[in-house]
This record gives sequence, C-alpha cells and structure tokens, in this order.
Amino acid sequence: MKIQQEKSGGNQQDEQQYNLNRQDFRLLSNNIDQINQAQLLSSQK
Repeated sequence: MKIQQEKSGGNQQDEQQYNLNRQDFRLLSNNIDQINQAQLLSSQK
C-alpha cells in the first residue's frame, strides 16, 4: 500500500513537469512565430 502512494506521488510530479514543459514549448512557439512575422515585415520593406 505504501509503495502505491509513493508511486502516485511520483506520477503527480511527472505530470507537473510535463505541464511546465508544454507551457515552455508553447511560449517558444509563440516567440518563433513573432520572429518569423518580424522577418516577413522587414523583408517586405
């Protein structure tokens, strides 16, 4: 029973880390989109 509790606690940490990684990835994607837009704008001038 004790092992089961420890395991579920570990899974919760993994899930939090996964969510953080997903947020980081989304921010990174947004940054890349902004850079691409800026390059498009500057190349149109």
